Amino acid sequence: MKRFISLSFIILLMFACGSKPVKINWVSSLNETVKIAEKNKQNILVFFYTGWSKWCQILEDSSLNNSKFANLKDRLIFTKLNAELNRDVILKYKVSDFPTLILLTSKGEEIDRIVGYYSSKEIVKKINNYLKGKETLADYEKKVKEDSLNVVSNFRLGEKFQERGQWTEAEKFYNQTLKLDPKNSKSKSDSALFNLAIIQIKNNDFDKALEKLDQLKKQFPKSSMLVSAELYRAFCYAKKGDKSKAIGLYESFLKQYPNYPHSTRISEELQKLKS
Repeated sequence: MKRFISLSFIILLMFACGSKPVKINWVSSLNETVKIAEKNKQNILVFFYTGWSKWCQILEDSSLNNSKFANLKDRLIFTKLNAELNRDVILKYKVSDFPTLILLTSKGEEIDRIVGYYSSKEIVKKINNYLKGKETLADYEKKVKEDSLNVVSNFRLGEKFQERGQWTEAEKFYNQTLKLDPKNSKSKSDSALFNLAIIQIKNNDFDKALEKLDQLKKQFPKSSMLVSAELYRAFCYAKKGDKSKAIGLYESFLKQYPNYPHSTRISEELQKLKS
């Protein structure tokens, strides 16, 4: 699931870490990388970024350009690809969110991926687990096969499919999560319902997305996902062309959450809708 983190928190984290920037030698061609990887029998880590995503820059500055991450250089070949200039690669690996890091075999086959912002410590931990075959899509498929009633495993498998753009499969396991735990005792069902809404947004079906977001509010009224859900409700109405409804929801949100980290961005969106 996409992580929602305060920009101010990231800035504080960068200063708190105090680690000196490290220059990463990125390869800018996946074909070239695969040739090197096959020759040296190394795995590949691809960093997919865009020029318009501030989180891509934050990830690179705070998490990738430091010694913790750089220490992986003996085990991995680092590749950095601009999504806007590598559409064929984006389509091949079904990358739809940025930033995304994908761990590949030396032949270019996906092992697993990391979507969104994470600290260098978290990234290194995830990569080490992936290299051991832990917490990968294949690992969770095995876990669900062994215990089909495990709520967390079903949810994690849904996340893995969602990250890969395999939304039909993701929906299957999110719905199973809801079926197994309708009261959200494992604190995954509300996230599953929220992610089902996000999938509908990705499919440009804003009516279905709103149905899921409304269901989330009704079924899990104490969920921590409701704050983000309210923003997405406004977004959906804006996309549907109902500016009046979207404006009302955004204004209500700012009134209810005046100290929300991204309030400036919401205000800018409001001005666009009003103009």
